[in-house]
Amino acid sequence: MNEGFSGRGATDPLAERGAWRTKLEAASELLLRQIASIRDQDVAVIKFADQAEKIFQGHQSAFSPSSFSVLQGGGRTNLTAALNIVAIDSSFNRYRALSVLILSDGLANIGNPQIEAERIIERYPFARIDTILIDETDQGRAIAESVSINGSVRNAVSILQLQDSVERARVAGLQQEISGLAQRQLALESELSAIANVSTPTLLTVTSQVSLTPSSLRDQISPFLTGIEEIQEVASTASGASYRGRIRSISQSSPVSISLSGLREAVELFLEWIVPWRREHVEQMLVLQRRREELEQRKLEMDLGRENAELDALELSNRRLELELLTSKLELAERLLNHLDPNENMSGSERVAYVQKLVGSIDRLASNRLEFQASGPGFESRSNIQ
Repeated sequence: MNEGFSGRGATDPLAERGAWRTKLEAASELLLRQIASIRDQDVAVIKFADQAEKIFQGHQSAFSPSSFSVLQGGGRTNLTAALNIVAIDSSFNRYRALSVLILSDGLANIGNPQIEAERIIERYPFARIDTILIDETDQGRAIAESVSINGSVRNAVSILQLQDSVERARVAGLQQEISGLAQRQLALESELSAIANVSTPTLLTVTSQVSLTPSSLRDQISPFLTGIEEIQEVASTASGASYRGRIRSISQSSPVSISLSGLREAVELFLEWIVPWRREHVEQMLVLQRRREELEQRKLEMDLGRENAELDALELSNRRLELELLTSKLELAERLLNHLDPNENMSGSERVAYVQKLVGSIDRLASNRLEFQASGPGFESRSNIQ
């Protein structure tokens, strides 16, 4: 690091030349600027040559530039030891996410730094490792790419590039923290429900490709939640309990998450009863959907004022398939109501009304393609819905 720059990248039209005589000067200045750009955060600095050593850890406001008086060039580039410190240092355990930024020429020549980088990610799944290459070389780029897990590799040819990288790393860290807020809220609400008379929380983390937009709320999320609420209303009535279902929040925190309370039983019934039915009848539902689309298209292409035996036959076939699916939904609704009200405490008219309500719920939920993972009390061993 005591050597000067090779000049590689000098033709880069986006590069800004720095007034650095050596790569070590560049590393010191770039790191000072990095730390100065971080606001109200904890920072740790690890130097590495023949050996690696943590020379500072604490709040950014407590950092002093005099700490860099210990930085020296010479020796080998023991990046492996530096990453090992991050992987095993217990003082980092209190952080939910780590943003690791490597400032180096990338010419690691001791051990296997990729193994240590993978250990960091194994211990901190939300961690991100970025590398700022000082005076990039082909060998340095290859090593940097291997250790920059969940992150990026940038060439240190300008202060502006460094600031951009730090901002990207900070954005990634903030996004990781935000994505963890839903799980933190679930943990607190679960603890509260265990010691107080409040409804059990349930968190649905959407696993399908859905963004929170007006159309996704209208076409996917709202119909799904309506079906869940209707099932819970029937279940509460059957058990003689008051309905306490609530939708606490719907957030786009990458991924979309839906926080519920008092609806755990309905989610369980959906998983145990409706999902298996949907898997069993998915081919029939797809065939019916294709036939409906075909019928509408052919009607548009033909003279609607003329009778057409072929179209009439197709429409009749569709109605038969619709009747088969409706009959199966009705049978499922009756079995589900018998499960909820095994002693038949409901009157005959009530049972008819609630069967009809369950059929509507089954129809909404079975045709909905929203996939999610349920978490919270009672869902510890469940997996994603397919």
